[in-house]
Amino acid sequence: MRFHMHLLPTYFPDLNPPFPQFYQDVLDQIQLAEELGWECFWFTEHHFLLYGGPMPNPANIMSAAAARTSKIHLGSAISILPLHHPVQVAEDYAMVDVLSNGRLEFGIGLGNTGVDFEVYGVPREESRDRFEEARAASGISMMCRFTRARCSSPCRRCGWPATRLSRSAGQDARASTS
Repeated sequence: MRFHMHLLPTYFPDLNPPFPQFYQDVLDQIQLAEELGWECFWFTEHHFLLYGGPMPNPANIMSAAAARTSKIHLGSAISILPLHHPVQVAEDYAMVDVLSNGRLEFGIGLGNTGVDFEVYGVPREESRDRFEEARAASGISMMCRFTRARCSSPCRRCGWPATRLSRSAGQDARASTS
């Protein structure tokens, strides 16, 4: 049997420590989870609300966790694709995958809080289309794993062409457009 841990904190400024200590405590929890044999530690992306904690870009803390751990997998539950440029999401999580030596577990979704869409200036009714376009066009999961798969289509929203990534032994991954 395998066990995963999911971080979904509710942050109370009057009760919780200041942000620097809060994040250090989270990193300590991840190290302890690894020492206790947990398989994966999942992070949620939350903006502008105390529910879910202050995790606007889980890739940042996942990169820090990757530097402190060696076995535990690190998961995003979820990256809210409609709110972000797909290339930025792909780069952020590709970096986590590299720093963790392939321990990234990558989850994507639509998001669920109206205030996020309001603040980002994204019409909620475009959420599904933006999600599908970003998922198909950017090949996010493929980029994070640096596979040789070809992305299915260009992204109309950001102007990014269909891309294929390749990696030779001993060389960095390189992107080429089709």
